[in-house]
Amino acid sequence: MNVRGTILVVDDTPESLRVLAGILQPEGYSVRPANSGELALASIAAQPPDLILLDIRMPGMDGFEVCRRLKGDEATRGIPVIFQSAATDLADRLEGLRLGAVDYISKPFQREELLARVKTHLELALLRGDLEKLVKERTAQLESEIAGHKQAEEHLKDNEARYRALFEGVPDALLIADIATGIIRDVNPSACRLFARTRDELVGAHQATLHPPRLARETEQSFRERAHEAAEGKPGTPFEHAILCADGSEIPIEIRTQPVVLDGERMILGVFRDISERKRAEEALRMLNSELEERVKERTAELAAKNAELERVNRIFVGRELRMVELKERIRELEGKPSL
Repeated sequence: MNVRGTILVVDDTPESLRVLAGILQPEGYSVRPANSGELALASIAAQPPDLILLDIRMPGMDGFEVCRRLKGDEATRGIPVIFQSAATDLADRLEGLRLGAVDYISKPFQREELLARVKTHLELALLRGDLEKLVKERTAQLESEIAGHKQAEEHLKDNEARYRALFEGVPDALLIADIATGIIRDVNPSACRLFARTRDELVGAHQATLHPPRLARETEQSFRERAHEAAEGKPGTPFEHAILCADGSEIPIEIRTQPVVLDGERMILGVFRDISERKRAEEALRMLNSELEERVKERTAELAAKNAELERVNRIFVGRELRMVELKERIRELEGKPSL
């Protein structure tokens, strides 16, 4: 599925704006730049974009304040916001997600990761909009059932077909579960591939069976918290977990949740993303940092030893120079010559 849209890129660094535009525009996205929080809000008010890439650290109004104002306005709170942050700014990422951002990307930007996250969140926003539209249309269909039951039914089928196409085309694994029971009601093909199970094996199963037994308590607590948020119509706080493979192995995943309505009932939509590569990269980076720290310590010790040796040699030469001066003075005294 190929979704394109307008993306507002907010960053006070011209180089970052140039890099992001260079990645997104060749893929067919319309990119609007803004180099400050104030300019971003004015641009959004004039013409709301489909998605916002928002830098956290900016002079004047920072990204947090921009996001806070967007989520406080009914007209703009539905626009998905992806924060840009350094890989080590965990506190910043958590604060951004708490304020309502849907995701974050790390600097320096990785082209494939950026395009994948942008594509996924544009499709999810479109999917959620279609689901809400579907609910409204179903309500209207019930109210006008006597006058136009057949026409409304055909229109509903068209919308359901579109919803199914969107749902099945998203590259991330999607599961829809009953808020009250945790029973899986629907999955997309990406979920079948991730869990290595058929749709019939997944639909009707309890969501807890997808996770390792050793994480049973965390699984139950996480679902309870996200179900409560979904019941209130709020997106869930993203978190990392693991899924259980058929061979007993585990895959680290990132889970994001959204409230949806299906057949008139509140459900919870889970977006599952395999983060094995990211975990391996983080571990490699950790090991590299550890190795660099060890090399720094070794080099520091080596320099300290060389410095100590240099000081010792200097003391020897200084001592010799002093003794030579004393000897010359002694010779002059013996020869009856005046001192220097």
